[in-house]
Parts: sequence; C-alpha cells; structure tokens
Amino acid sequence: MSFAFADPPLSWDVDGDGEFDNVSDYQNSASITSQITMDGVDIGSPGDLFAAYVDSDLRGLASHYEVTFGPNQGKYFFLMLLYSNVSSGETVTFKFYDSETNLVYDINEDYSFVSDDTLGNLFSPIGFTTGDVDTSFDTSGGDDGACDDEDQDGICDDVDDCVGEYDECDVCNGGGIADG
Repeated sequence: MSFAFADPPLSWDVDGDGEFDNVSDYQNSASITSQITMDGVDIGSPGDLFAAYVDSDLRGLASHYEVTFGPNQGKYFFLMLLYSNVSSGETVTFKFYDSETNLVYDINEDYSFVSDDTLGNLFSPIGFTTGDVDTSFDTSGGDDGACDDEDQDGICDDVDDCVGEYDECDVCNGGGIADG
C-alpha cells in the first residue's frame, strides 16, 4: 500500500504495510465493513486509513478498499478486523485518517465489541461519520508540524489549488512572459 499525499500517524502503522501489526496479542476478533462520510458525502479515497481503539490501545487498522462491482462500484470502503482479549463488552472508538488533507478525524459512532461479530458488507456497509479533527496526532512526518507545502489557498494539504489564474508559464497568479 502507498500513501498518496502524506504520512499517516506513525503509531498506526509502524511497518508501513497498511495492516494492524499486533494481531498475535489478541484472542478474539470481529469484522466491520465500513463507509466514512462527512456531511453526508462519502469521503473515502486512496491512502486513507481507518483505526479502532479501546481507550488509547490501537485494536484494528484498515486501509482503503476500492469496491469494483455492484451499486457501490468506485467507492472506497474499509474492511477491518477488530481485536480483543475479552469476548464482549469493550467500547471501541474510531479515528479516520484523510490522506488528501493529512488530517485525523474522530468518528462520531462507537461499537460494543462482540467476538466473531460481522457487521456490514460491500453492498451494505456500516456508516460512520466524521467528527472533530484530532490534533493530537502528528501527521507531519516527524518534523515540528510546520507546514512545508502551503498552497495558494493558504491550506497545507499537498494539493495544488490555485486561487486566481495560471499564466502562460503555468504559474499561479504569475506575471507571464516578460516584455522584450
């Protein structure tokens, strides 16, 4: 798996493979196929990650999965296995990493863990909605958090979104070719 625009929180995926690294630490699992929306719009895209927590303990990680058939063709869902050492009752909370904006969002919904539970599928995923941005995660790649790619719109998002017009040299708000 590659990350399209930025680096996810390093604590989520230490070896960079897009998968949960501590499977052998747990006895029980449950499965969730989910879709992430913001203001009613599907926001899943390549490079995004979906993480599950019990308190501050990471219990599951899913990278994007492009649905290639059926009514959800072209959408990106998250197929996650959640892990626990108890058979039921732990409250699982979620976070969403949006690679396009390089932000981590809290998810409004939570889940009460049940071993061997299977929630959602590619035809009818479990819907999760984004909440506030979680500023506790360092998605800056380990530096001081300062933006090194602030675009013309003033947003550090690694997306070239010129505010104004490009000149004939393809420079945003440029002066063009000099006279003479």
